[in-house]
Parts: sequence; C-alpha cells; structure tokens
Amino acid sequence: MAIKKLKIAVIGAGPMAEEHIKVLSSIKYIQIVGIFNRTISKAMYLKKKYKIKKIYTDIDIMYHDSNADGVVVAIAVDVLMKYSKQIFKHPWNCLVEKPLGINYKECKKIVKNCKFKNKINLALNRRFYVSTKYLLKTIKNKSKKKPIIIEVDDQQDQILLKTKVNTRILNNYMFANSIHLIDFFNILCRGNVINIKKINKWKNFQKNIFCCYIYFSSGDIGIYKAVWNMPGPWSVKAYINDQVFQMKPLEKIHIRNNMSRKDKEVKLDYSDDLKFKPGVKSLINNFVKSCNKQNHSLPNLKDSIKVMKLIYNIYK
Repeated sequence: MAIKKLKIAVIGAGPMAEEHIKVLSSIKYIQIVGIFNRTISKAMYLKKKYKIKKIYTDIDIMYHDSNADGVVVAIAVDVLMKYSKQIFKHPWNCLVEKPLGINYKECKKIVKNCKFKNKINLALNRRFYVSTKYLLKTIKNKSKKKPIIIEVDDQQDQILLKTKVNTRILNNYMFANSIHLIDFFNILCRGNVINIKKINKWKNFQKNIFCCYIYFSSGDIGIYKAVWNMPGPWSVKAYINDQVFQMKPLEKIHIRNNMSRKDKEVKLDYSDDLKFKPGVKSLINNFVKSCNKQNHSLPNLKDSIKVMKLIYNIYK
C-alpha cells in the first residue's frame, strides 16, 4: 500500500522551528508546503535551505491555500496568545512547542479558545528521549505498587539572560523554561498530586535555591530543587526499589545498584538523537501518526493544563 504524502506547514522560523523542519525534510513522504513568520528574512532563509514551497504572511491564507494536513507551531511563547485564535480555529493537526502560553492563566485562555481541541498536541520532546522511555518502562516493570521517589534538579538564569530575553518571559521563566524539568513529575510519578510542601520561597530575579516536596496519591514522592541565577545542573533521579537511575545529562541514563558506589551507563540506541535534536525524531514520528489518524503518544491539551497547573502550584 502506498504511503499517503502529508502536507505540513510551519509557523515560526527560529532555532526550534528549524529543528522540526530538519526532521520533516528528512521524511520522503512529507512535503513542507508553507512557512509563516513575523520576520520574512528568517522565513526566506529556511525556505531556501529546506526547499519549502511557499512563504505566507497570513495564517488563515496559509491554511486555505496550502491545504496542509498538519502544522508545527514554534513561535515565541510571549506571542503565542496573539496568534492562537488564528491557528486553532482551523481543523488541522497541530504540534505546538511548549509551553502553551506564557503562564497558567494564559494557557487556560488559549485552551478555551481552541475550536478543535482533539487536534492539538504539545511538543514536549523530552518525553521522547530514549533515556526517558527507558525509565518509564523500568518503572512499569519493576516498581509494581511500591512508591518511588523522583528527584529533579532544575537551574534557570534570569539575571544572565536579562539583555537577551524580554522581562515578561523572564518573570514567567518557571513556565517558559522549567516546564522541561517539571513535566518529568507528571510522566514518572503515578496518581494525582495531593500536596505540595515548600521548603522555602522563590525569589524573583535573585540568587536563590528553591525546594519543595510533591506528594502523589500513589505514594510516590517528587523532590524539586531549582537553582536560580547560580551554577547548577539539569538532572533527574529515580529511586526504584534498590536501584537509582540518573539522567545527567538528560539524554543519557545511568544506573546504580544496591551496595554499589559506581554509576553504569545504560547502553541504548541513540542514533536518531545524534542525527537530530534529541527526542524530536520520535516526536515528529508521533505527529505523523496523529495526522494519519493513528494511535500516538503525544501529550494533549489536558496534559498541557496539568503541567502548567503543577508549575503554578509549585511557584505561586
């Protein structure tokens, strides 16, 4: 049976948009039929580099003219609200870069305005890391009903980025950037959040270490440590039975067994993550499935609201 050729459009022309385009252009049965961006010169650069069919200056016109099956939305988080009504009023399959709005309040507004809610999915590419998928499988096979502990180390640099990123984004940086780490609690811990115990208060635009405990109905416990405006790591640890699993860097996973003091790297197939930005090839493969009305594992609008609500409750 011949594979149906998919028509995909792209909204945005920044670094993350190009990462998606790299993968899309490597798939023979996908045609990138259009690109929209506020800055035409950036769109022109990507059009020439990846042989994109056409540049558009209006999203409505792009939808009707290109006849796209799906659209990848990779625009700055502070302008997503502005374009959301135009993007989400059409019945194309949408893959939207995270977060869905600059904060929890904006996220709820965007979701409310979405006409075709079942057509919208979030591009949380770290869910599709080889390391993440291995850890999810391990939790399913080994933990059974025993509680597990997930420890996440976050780090954000508001002060360092003050001259490069606008203040509105930096004031909401726990949504704009910490979502990468906080989402691990939603996918690794079982059950619902029943309590959040904060050890100290977060201090905006100051050097501080923020910490809290997140308790789940399953008995699982999340430990969140965020280093703001000081050197720190991005890492995830999972304590499962008598083993410790660590993702540091997040793209790799190491294991430490009981009575051992040595971490051993788990050997996995990282070929796609070496060729493309980690997780994006698997993400796009699932997006293709959604466009073809096949089962997929992309996070939906409910998942988006869930992670934004968790961030809000942690930092409010």
